Amino acid sequence: MSEQSFIIMSNITPCSDMQTQQIRAFYAIMTHGTITTAAQSLGITQPAATRLLKSMEQDLGFLLFERTRQQLLPTAEARALIKDAERVFQALDRIEHTAERLRELPQGDLYIAALPLLSVAFIPQVLATFAEEQHTRFVLRNYRSEQINLPGAQKAYDIGFCICDQPVAGADVLSFRSEYLCLLPKNSPLANVPSLSPLHLAGQQMVCYEHDFPQKQIDAEFARHGLHYNKVAEASFAYSIGAMVEAGLGYAILDPFTSILYAERGLHFKPFKPAIPFEFNILIPCNRPLSRAGERFLRTFLDKVDDEGIVFQLQGQSPKAIAYLERLGRA
Repeated sequence: MSEQSFIIMSNITPCSDMQTQQIRAFYAIMTHGTITTAAQSLGITQPAATRLLKSMEQDLGFLLFERTRQQLLPTAEARALIKDAERVFQALDRIEHTAERLRELPQGDLYIAALPLLSVAFIPQVLATFAEEQHTRFVLRNYRSEQINLPGAQKAYDIGFCICDQPVAGADVLSFRSEYLCLLPKNSPLANVPSLSPLHLAGQQMVCYEHDFPQKQIDAEFARHGLHYNKVAEASFAYSIGAMVEAGLGYAILDPFTSILYAERGLHFKPFKPAIPFEFNILIPCNRPLSRAGERFLRTFLDKVDDEGIVFQLQGQSPKAIAYLERLGRA
């Protein structure tokens, strides 16, 4: 690039939409030779192309073409400028092409951290559906809820799923709320009962959660009715509890995601009344915006929850969380 052409181009800032259009118009006129054909190639009117050319000449402070009755003749300045204008024009085309490709195919890595009841089967199914139209590499990290909610843990994921009853520092929170269900062993005499209660399960063999939460909620309902069940086994993870029910050890009160998974294997589940709330949090780190791929994953996740027939509520408290709900169409 010559010193003269560099000084000329330094006066043109392609950040302005009008100046970008000026460069396009100039390039088209130089390429096609007439304003009429240049305007047609740009999809604008001839007067509009003429205005763009005149405004560019005014901004530059010199003429780009000599006007005759039959044609436009490029000036020496125009011939010096065309090579740089062509590079700008080609760069703008590459930017537009890249932007269009990113609109259709968001790229990059998406890190998801999830508690086992979601990471074992449900989220992989979501990813299988989501990945059909994505150029995104997924990293699914299987953590316990308390690990996902540790201070600074947000550095390890873009989206986190955890059960916690304490405030989450460093993340915007979407609160997911549904209800626990009762998973029945095969050939249960209660298979035709529309919904189950502590009265139906009194004295029955039950597989329970090892830790206090959510077993404490379940036990409170039985205690409130003055009833007891027969605890035959415990497990830390809902998937293991479901496997014990499948093996015939007894009944279990489980989250809807695990219940649906075992229903696909031939077991039955029923609503449990009075309802026991099943809740978890969707965490989005505060220190960086959620990518378009992340938003599309969450939208696909929630759509699959709908498809499975899980009735739920989704709420956000912070302004950013509420904004996420609006973009997801869940406000």
